[in-house]
Amino acid sequence: MKANICAHCGGIMEKKLITVDRRIEDRLFIFEHVPAEICSQCSSRWFSSEVLKDMDRKISESLEPARIEHIPVYSLAV
Repeated sequence: MKANICAHCGGIMEKKLITVDRRIEDRLFIFEHVPAEICSQCSSRWFSSEVLKDMDRKISESLEPARIEHIPVYSLAV
């Protein structure tokens, strides 16, 4: 089986399960165990259209999350 090549740098893409943060307007959504291909050189990420559609569906249909996290927010404003 031939490995996929990164479109950005030509590195080898490796299949992994990762955590993805998505921000929509002022809301933050965290997805765990997301199938992705990650470049071993530049860390570019690639997601299949099915994975992206599934994330969008969970957000748009307000499906019950696996859990709720409380996230600290810090400001560096002077």
